[in-house]
Amino acid sequence: MTELSTDAAAIAVEKQSLRKSLRVTRAALSRELVRARSEAAAARLLALSLPPGQTVALYAGMENEGELDPRLADPLLRARGLRPVYPRIAERTPPRLSFHTVDDVSELVRGPYGFAQPAEDAPLVALASIDIFVVPGVGFSPSGARLGFGGGYYDAALGGAPTALRIGYAHPDQCLSQLPMTHTDARLDLLVGPDATIVCAPRPGAPALPGDHP
Repeated sequence: MTELSTDAAAIAVEKQSLRKSLRVTRAALSRELVRARSEAAAARLLALSLPPGQTVALYAGMENEGELDPRLADPLLRARGLRPVYPRIAERTPPRLSFHTVDDVSELVRGPYGFAQPAEDAPLVALASIDIFVVPGVGFSPSGARLGFGGGYYDAALGGAPTALRIGYAHPDQCLSQLPMTHTDARLDLLVGPDATIVCAPRPGAPALPGDHP
């Protein structure tokens, strides 16, 4: 099947199969390896020329899922004059994320699905004011395709901020040559991981890419 297809039923089956196998592989990674890779990925994120004054949406990596954790970049992003914000599940039907500021990542609290999120009274940030999204996922491809958990939360958020820079955060094992996609799946602009930074295929409306990509 081609990466972009209109056969929704077949795509749903293929996505679910890939999602299951990729999650099993990632969850089997040791905590020590995930920590080391998270540190290396954070260094690559910080190597991008992200302009001071911009708002960057991070997320809290789920330890039991073996996710890379971009929170490690938070203190240095702040030191460089950027404003980190974090997602909170605002609605489940339809899926909607809200984004909030916190003074420190220690203020994040346990939320639905087991991931850490800002408290309900954390200051709200308008979606349109976010300049950069660091996006979690289960699988990614160099074209900018992303396989998420299936809830549609990030597709909705990215669709509401089409001119923001979209950065997928990925283990090398999560990067596949292609992924099944539909027209409703949001594409990414860069992939950042512990070993490489990949420039994805051009996306209509995407901003200029920052700096060099080591």
